[in-house]
Amino acid sequence: MRAAAFPVPRGVWIILALTVLVLAVPVWGLLPEVTADSPRWERLAPRLFRLYVKDTLILTLAAGSLAMVTGTAAAWLTSACRFPGQRMFSWALVLPMALPGYIAVYGYDFVRASATNWLQVWLREAAGTETASLVDEYLRYVILSGILGMVLYPYVYLTARASFRRQAASVIEASRLLGRSATVTFFRIALPLARPAIAAGALLVVMEVLNDYGAVQFFGLKTLTTGVFIERSKDENASAVRIALLLLGLVMVFLWIERLARSRARYHEGAAHRPLTPWQLTGVKAWLACAACALPLILGFLLPAARLMWLAWKGAPEVIRPEFWQTLANSVALAGGSAAAIACAALLVAYAVRLQRGWAGTLMSRAALLGYGMPGMVIALGVTLGLARLSHALDIDMLTGTLAGLGMAYMVRFLAVSYQPLEGGLQRVCASLDDASRSLGAGPWRTLWRVNLPLLRGPLFAALLLTFIDILKELPITLVLRPANFNTLATRTWDLSEQSRMPEACVPAMFIVALSAAGALWLQRRA
Repeated sequence: MRAAAFPVPRGVWIILALTVLVLAVPVWGLLPEVTADSPRWERLAPRLFRLYVKDTLILTLAAGSLAMVTGTAAAWLTSACRFPGQRMFSWALVLPMALPGYIAVYGYDFVRASATNWLQVWLREAAGTETASLVDEYLRYVILSGILGMVLYPYVYLTARASFRRQAASVIEASRLLGRSATVTFFRIALPLARPAIAAGALLVVMEVLNDYGAVQFFGLKTLTTGVFIERSKDENASAVRIALLLLGLVMVFLWIERLARSRARYHEGAAHRPLTPWQLTGVKAWLACAACALPLILGFLLPAARLMWLAWKGAPEVIRPEFWQTLANSVALAGGSAAAIACAALLVAYAVRLQRGWAGTLMSRAALLGYGMPGMVIALGVTLGLARLSHALDIDMLTGTLAGLGMAYMVRFLAVSYQPLEGGLQRVCASLDDASRSLGAGPWRTLWRVNLPLLRGPLFAALLLTFIDILKELPITLVLRPANFNTLATRTWDLSEQSRMPEACVPAMFIVALSAAGALWLQRRA
């Protein structure tokens, strides 16, 4: 039953209008630069594919493919099979989400150094300097793609596992009664049914790779994201905006591919849904399944985390000083305050969409999701230019380089992270409760406070925690928009790594990993 529509209070419309204005700031900053004259762009454009696009496509496709295969296989094994360690793997496989790419590469730096040095010496002697240089270039692609694929596969794992667990047991068991093995059932039935979920997870991986700046810069590669940063550092706003829009266009292409992968398929659960009875694996098959789940966990989290802990132990005496605790306090306060503000805005947007199902509600729901598809560097550039124009128009001090500007960029980037669980939570609230509240004379605000909000405690906390973790790990936006002499754990990690002080850089990095891992595990155990 659908709830009778409340009139949307004027205060909600005001807050929604302010939210739309915040989301529009990056667009306002980017668009005027598109038509600006740029002699540098004229020189840069013919070399753009070789400079930036090539590396972007190679890393995106390689890391995305690896994450998709790894996450899908792990999701099927933990949801449809029973083997030693299956219960532990079902929640532990999300741990790589706690490792941002720019931190994971520090844990694998010894692999890159040893492999490169050994191959360089051998190839120079066997095939000459030119061949050695060519192999070194391709080796960087292989290693970085492997690292990103191993730390990002949980996005596919979570979406695919949820899909496998929701699939009707009767369909899978019909295949079993026909004598089909778990492998045949996976490829012929379960995988096609899970295609939309896998495509959605792969799209998230692609967006994360496109958003990455620290790991790519650490390996000396040049993607469109690094191109935006390079051009911006040279005060070439016009060329930086054009590269940013090209990056945004690439995101839209991948969004279109994801829609195409789903096609027009729609998959519905039956009313009499019941969980699947897992296959009991024994002998060699059981241990192969255990190894298949252990390998991504080891490569994606345990190995780099162990290396980071060892380096952090060495660097701790140089870093754990009073100013470090101030950096930690800055990170927690910034992430916590921003997450609270974003979650409140997301709740109001979701509630207004629930009250008003017309075109305005649809437009707001789409606008809330738009920012997450924009890479952080694009948002940072757009907010920087937009706030500069706003400061000039209002004749006030510059808003860029302030916590307000940084919070605005976080709002654009992470509003969707809070909106999704809150929208889902509101959809699960029984519509008759709103009707009952209204029949008793309660208005929409009182209904939200007294009826809906107590039922949304779980989704609201999940939204706060997800947004807090994402802001804590965020590097490009914070690096560009932070106030002078203001450090967070992410920027401190980056600054120390830029000074080649790897043991010291691993200390704030481990605090990020520990906080993120605790949050990811809590969410997974509550799911």
